[in-house]
Amino acid sequence: MKKTYDLLFKTMLTLCFLGSSYQNTLLFSTQDFINELDLDSGNVTVLASGVDFVFSMDYDYKHGFVYLSRYYKKDIQKFNYTTVENIILETVIVTEYYPVGVAIDTVNSHVYWTEQLALSRQIRRCNFDGTNPVVILDEKSPWAISLDLINRLIYYGTFKGTIGRLEMNRTNQENIISNGIGHVSDLNIDMNSGYIYWIEYGSGDLKSATINGSNVNILFDGNSSNTEHGLDTDDKYIYFSSIKQLLRIQKFHENMEKEPYVLLNATETIYSVLMHKTKGVPIVDVGDTIYSSGYGEKITLFCNVISYPPVTKVYWEKVVNGMTIVLNSLTVGIEGALVDDPSLIIVHSTTADIGNYTCVARNSVGIGKSKATSLDVIVKQKIPIVNIESNNYVVMYGSSLTMACSISTSGQSFEVRKIYWKKNSSGIITTIVEDTDGISGSSIEVPSLTILNVTTSESGIYTCFAKNGIGTGQSKHINVTVTGGVPIVDVGDTLYSSGYGEKITLFCNMTSDPSVTKVYWEKVVNGTLNVLNSWTTGIKGASFDDPSLIIVHSTTADIGNYTCVATNSVGTGKSKATSLEVVGELPTVSVVSSLKPVKYGERVNILCVVKAFPIPTKVHWEKISNGITKVISNGTDGTDGITVENPSLILLHATDSDSGHYKCFAVNEFGLGYSSSVKLTVIGGLPEVSVPSMMHLTGTGYTITITCSVKNTYPEVSNVYWQRYLHGSTTMIHSNSIGIKGVTVENPSLIIPYAMESMTGEYICFAENSVGTGSSLPAKLTGLITTIAMVGAIAAVGSTVAAILAYIHTKKKS
Repeated sequence: MKKTYDLLFKTMLTLCFLGSSYQNTLLFSTQDFINELDLDSGNVTVLASGVDFVFSMDYDYKHGFVYLSRYYKKDIQKFNYTTVENIILETVIVTEYYPVGVAIDTVNSHVYWTEQLALSRQIRRCNFDGTNPVVILDEKSPWAISLDLINRLIYYGTFKGTIGRLEMNRTNQENIISNGIGHVSDLNIDMNSGYIYWIEYGSGDLKSATINGSNVNILFDGNSSNTEHGLDTDDKYIYFSSIKQLLRIQKFHENMEKEPYVLLNATETIYSVLMHKTKGVPIVDVGDTIYSSGYGEKITLFCNVISYPPVTKVYWEKVVNGMTIVLNSLTVGIEGALVDDPSLIIVHSTTADIGNYTCVARNSVGIGKSKATSLDVIVKQKIPIVNIESNNYVVMYGSSLTMACSISTSGQSFEVRKIYWKKNSSGIITTIVEDTDGISGSSIEVPSLTILNVTTSESGIYTCFAKNGIGTGQSKHINVTVTGGVPIVDVGDTLYSSGYGEKITLFCNMTSDPSVTKVYWEKVVNGTLNVLNSWTTGIKGASFDDPSLIIVHSTTADIGNYTCVATNSVGTGKSKATSLEVVGELPTVSVVSSLKPVKYGERVNILCVVKAFPIPTKVHWEKISNGITKVISNGTDGTDGITVENPSLILLHATDSDSGHYKCFAVNEFGLGYSSSVKLTVIGGLPEVSVPSMMHLTGTGYTITITCSVKNTYPEVSNVYWQRYLHGSTTMIHSNSIGIKGVTVENPSLIIPYAMESMTGEYICFAENSVGTGSSLPAKLTGLITTIAMVGAIAAVGSTVAAILAYIHTKKKS
């Protein structure tokens, strides 16, 4: 009879719920408009215009706003959808690139979107007011996006034909479908049924798979090509667009319609779809208002929950003597109290279970509660009657406490065999027996419980139990409150993540009696302990009024494990450790791909571009020439630039020694980044002077020409002269010297028209330009041997002469 009533109750409640508030509408976008389709009347209303290609929409059911991504406008907009009159578009954030998919996290008040550019596609996130934008995923493919708010997961479809997911804290990224599908235009996650639905850009095919990516099925053959398609679902249907049509089809795991139902034939292409489902807190009902159970019997307190969005948590509240106790699936002696089975099952009811019960259900919108139902437990047999003197004790930290308990056995045939106590502290049950450390009593002779030295851990709800051959009797609950003790400190989260330079708050809450006298934080890095307080530079908080630690500008120096510490007159209390990570990246450094050759003495600017977060702390260059590396920093002679503000290298006056391969380097807190190398060639320098050939001297009156060749004539040669060396004496020879020809810029060779044997000696050719003077190696003329030889050589002024050229001429005797 109970099961029949329960089924009838569920059916009636469901009909009432659906008939009272579910008035669904379908929002869809065309090139310039956001429209509303009333699914009951079929009427279409224009809500907004001038949107310029919206490829995705999502709804914040908590605050009543529709969020949309405007692709070519490069922004995320929202409008209040609680009324359709005088709709005004508000800018949430101006995006860096082209936004495509958008999804709303109502739990944490976050907007997620995908962003597109030729070489950069990312998932980004900001607050509802557009502040604190961060990159969640940086790779070259995300397009569509949907959120699993229950498990805190981000699902995304890519233009490469994959579906992936990662946690909202940016960890555990994985591909759940790696191949076999096309460019994902839109997707939707249905956690109630455990399926993913998506529609493909190229074909318009509607497909599905399990939440882990298995069992891929085609639900609808789109037979279209290369256009955006919208997709959304409710509990029963999938709503999607196919070019200019709005269609509806049953979910694939139900009795599927053979063909989709046409909701609307539009005059323009439909790019995105949003099914507006009226959401609210769960509707919770317990049916009966009074339950009765025999002592030791199993009893079920029925609960029915109807909710959209889906329920994420179910528990019960029990009120006895004004005290509220929370019961859930983990409570000892309890079954049920689950999302799938919200009814409360008490496995063995006792008098301790007597009280008023309320079923509670939570979803992403809020909390719904049933009316109260009462449970009475009837003692049918003669179990011990357990009495107490008081049900409430307030005791000072460090003192002793005796909770009086007496057992009544009058008229019973079974004697008490065992006495014990139980303590309930925040749902944790501890059994206290006679030989438990730190107590006395809890025995058949002395059933009262004495705690010898009370600490804060003794706070809780105590119950005295007496067992005989029939069963176990128990007392009413005793509430023990301990005043005083070391502070109780809690930090909540155990992991924080901050972008470099961002403000980050490590939350800390504490309760203390007596009052806290000191608050500080401990930071441990590589085994080294540092103390942080309100006086620490760059820190806020860490005080009595605000114990949370606020790091104003986080850097890599802030990475570590943190503990919140509070001291009072009793002692010091510490929180569990929480860790902080600071996220950044190496510098990206680039230089020009090639440089044109430059002339000697010219100014050269080798451009360097550095992109880095955090910003670089140092910039330098390296030049490699003939296997030798030279480091060039700001302040190096003959250079300019090479700073964080201007990383480019400027050579003020290029010389031939500046030729080589150059790289630009930048350092930030995350390491060293560097560019590819670029080659610099400097044309010009000292003249290169050589004497490639030699005329011999055969006797008086002959013409002798000592050939001189000058190369590398940039800057231009301005003067040529020769020097003759003989017996330690030097003679300068110019173009205007007597008996000489040549020795000019145009003809640097030395011509002696009427040579004499007395002109023997060593001759050196010199050429001057604005850089300096270049010279040949010496050429030696003699009249003793007939052999003629010459090797060209080059030597600069001031260099060591490494070769001697012999010019030998002899005359045969008659």
